[in-house]
Amino acid sequence: MVAPIRKKLLWMLAIAAGTVTVLFVTAALTLRTDALRPRVVNALADALNCDVTLDALEVRLVPTIRVTGTNLTIRLRNRPELPPFAEASSFTVRLGLLSMLRRHIDVVDVDGLHMNVPKKFAEAIGGNAGKPASPLRSSLFTVNHLVTHDGTLNFVGREPNNRPLRFAIHDFDIAEPSVEHAMRFTAHVTNPFPSGVVTTSGTFGPWSRDDPTQTPLAGMFDLADGDLSSIAGISGHVASTGTFTGQLTEIHVNGSSRTENFSLELGGSPVAITTTFDVTIDGSDGTTVLDRVDAVLIKTPLHFTGVISNAPTPGHDVALTVEVHEGRIEDILPLVIKTDRPILIGRVSSKSRLWLPPGPATTVQRLHVDGTFDVRAARFTDALMQTTLRELSQRAKAKDQDKDNQPIDVDVAGALTLQNGVVRLPGVAAKVPGARFDLSGTYLIGPETLNFRGTARLEASMSKVVGGFKSIFIKPFNRLFSENGSGAIIPIAITGTRQMPEFGVRKADIFKKGK
Repeated sequence: MVAPIRKKLLWMLAIAAGTVTVLFVTAALTLRTDALRPRVVNALADALNCDVTLDALEVRLVPTIRVTGTNLTIRLRNRPELPPFAEASSFTVRLGLLSMLRRHIDVVDVDGLHMNVPKKFAEAIGGNAGKPASPLRSSLFTVNHLVTHDGTLNFVGREPNNRPLRFAIHDFDIAEPSVEHAMRFTAHVTNPFPSGVVTTSGTFGPWSRDDPTQTPLAGMFDLADGDLSSIAGISGHVASTGTFTGQLTEIHVNGSSRTENFSLELGGSPVAITTTFDVTIDGSDGTTVLDRVDAVLIKTPLHFTGVISNAPTPGHDVALTVEVHEGRIEDILPLVIKTDRPILIGRVSSKSRLWLPPGPATTVQRLHVDGTFDVRAARFTDALMQTTLRELSQRAKAKDQDKDNQPIDVDVAGALTLQNGVVRLPGVAAKVPGARFDLSGTYLIGPETLNFRGTARLEASMSKVVGGFKSIFIKPFNRLFSENGSGAIIPIAITGTRQMPEFGVRKADIFKKGK
């Protein structure tokens, strides 16, 4: 009884050993390096319509079957002047005997993947452009996941001296990689600006053989803590979510963001700002086009359009148009003036063109602004300033002091330019009840010094403004301070500093006017 059972076991072991031997020999024959490397290279080149090289392919059969490739390079055809479209320092495939026979791979691990995306180049492809790809899966293996570690995505740029727009890829998992259909992916990448780790997922493909840079992609993103200081001149930490669609060279992004501590490098205080945005990333030169950005600064709506260009030197070239419609001046002033409370409250509308080129100088020195503004029904919060304006208004109207002490509203409108830290106001009109002030001059941001000249136009004549016994002596000179019987017109100057302004009458100009 024992002998037949033992004989059966021996036969079973022999059959199993033979099967394993056959499988092992089959694996060895199938995975011969000299046969496998050209198959891998030719299959990738045909599927991607690119030039592919692979320095080495090593196959190990013990203790498990493992295939390792080194220095895989994929180049766009007929574009020898460009860096490789993709290159990987190594990739590793682990196989079981049965999965190998089934031509099935669970995971391909890729280390050091670097992708370089140039501008559109379909016109220069030639060769096999438009020819359908041979199915990669039928010639090699089906793959569940292709996983990359520590890679980069570089947008090369139109000009040779442009710095690439670079995204660091921490991990990138492509499910069922294929050139034939859209592939699902998840990834964690470092965004260049605002700097921060982005979690993203979506689809990529099908592969565009005529122009791989036009391979479609779509998905969503989540930036939990972006550092705005990566854009020179501003700071704060932003959280943002949204979606994207497009191709590698033109990605359209829609989303929203919130920054609790947004600030400008102009000496102001941090404020809260939220945005909804529609932007386009031009992969051909790293430019971000702000198609539309709607922001709310505390309670003031702002609208931005413009371009953030990736400059050849470190930094970015920022060119924006900024519009404010019926905003609050007390929300905007804290960005440029640091105070415990707003110095002015009121309604403001403005439109400005802003340019911030890259460079080593401070933001104040590099910032260029050209715009107009209109402030309505504004009130100074300082009691002394209100008292001064009330007295001025009453004198301008030749009236006694009001008993109710109502606050005085100010309307201010004009144009301004900012360059090299100097604010120039070529024409500003300020109005209070009974008086209008027309001024032009400069304000130096650094030392906060004022230098303005202009005129004060009052409803009352000069003698009525002076009032009392002195008016008798002033009355013969009323014509020196008026035009065509109008009220007093007084040449004035404003100097000193923002915190301690000095108001004066330009006496010499009074007599020049009378000549």
